[in-house]
Amino acid sequence: MVQKRISTSESPRIEVTACQGNLAVTTWDGAEVLIEVDSEEALTLKVRDDAVALVAKSDCRLTVPSAASLVLVQAQGDLSVQGVGGSVEVTTTQGDVQFKAGSGSASLSTIQGGLVVEDWAATLSAGTVWGDADLRQVGGDVTLGSVSGDLMAEDILGALSASSVGGDAYLRQLHGSLSLGDVGADLSGRDWTAGAEVAQVDGDVLLKSVFAGPHTYSIRARGDIVVTAFPGSDATFTLQAPGGRMRAKGLAGEVTDNQWQGTLGEGGTQVMLSSSHGSVTLKAIEEADEERTAFVFDTEFGEAEAAAGLAAEELAQRIQRRVAEKLSKIDFEAIARREAERARQQAEREAERVRRIADKAQRKVERARRKAEGRRWRIEWDTERHRQHAATRSATVSEEESLAVLKMLAEGRISAEEADILLQALES
Repeated sequence: MVQKRISTSESPRIEVTACQGNLAVTTWDGAEVLIEVDSEEALTLKVRDDAVALVAKSDCRLTVPSAASLVLVQAQGDLSVQGVGGSVEVTTTQGDVQFKAGSGSASLSTIQGGLVVEDWAATLSAGTVWGDADLRQVGGDVTLGSVSGDLMAEDILGALSASSVGGDAYLRQLHGSLSLGDVGADLSGRDWTAGAEVAQVDGDVLLKSVFAGPHTYSIRARGDIVVTAFPGSDATFTLQAPGGRMRAKGLAGEVTDNQWQGTLGEGGTQVMLSSSHGSVTLKAIEEADEERTAFVFDTEFGEAEAAAGLAAEELAQRIQRRVAEKLSKIDFEAIARREAERARQQAEREAERVRRIADKAQRKVERARRKAEGRRWRIEWDTERHRQHAATRSATVSEEESLAVLKMLAEGRISAEEADILLQALES
């Protein structure tokens, strides 16, 4: 390991043109930059004014002043940045990216791995994330392009937006507005306090929150939507489910033009929930009375059948609890041991069967060899020359053919069963 120390100001600019391995950046209180690489040949370094530019042909570790800013053009491995107070700009990384405990704005273009951000006090933007994106305790706005994997976000103070999410989305404690394009799987959320616009969820939606303030919520999905309004909600809810059912529990409403509408409080917040192929369920919880009578509206069956559907749903939940209890009592290790014992016994039986087949084949080969040797001496001599010649030729051909069959068996070109059939044909 080779170390290089460079004196700088308290807020230098660190430029990494390329790193052919992993890059880790941490901070300290000193006014200098510490560079650690594998060898002298692995580092190309330039220092000008208050900027340090470098190329690393191996893994590289940087320790920089806490107020430094970082510019990374390309990293072929993973990138880890912790405690940097200045801005961070990243063009391309081929591995995973982890940001932690920073206070400057962060901008990333292409991440070919996953993204993890924790305790970051400023804004964050990323163009393309090929893996999962996990964001926790971000103090500014978060703007994402496409996320190929899952999106997990918790305790985001600013606005959160993403053009597309390939997998599931788990979003909790969003203090700013939410804007999502297409979500490829399910969406699960809790405590969205500043409005949301979700263009399309291909799976199901589960959301629990207080709906209040001058905000608008619009969620569209192909699957089922289940929303719980916590105490303190003051909203007008509109439910649409042309391919399923609309159900509401804890508040009154009415059905007009194939949609249900109900109000909590003065209804200042507008909440639109629409499912194209599933059902929409709304539950309003009040501290004084959480279990109010359920009102279910079904465009095809009416209230009686809808109430039966609610009872069936409750029955299904009880069944699920019982199944979970049964599963908790199953000794899976014992099952695995029994399956392993069965597999061992089966293997032993198979090996014995193969051994018997091999023994049988060996016996057939031995019999064939003895028959072939016996034919040499059973030539039918005849006083007539042409008959003697014919018998001699017949025995020679039969012997040669038998030996050819035996040779093919020894080389593994035919099986013992096939050799036996051929020898029997030669005997006839």
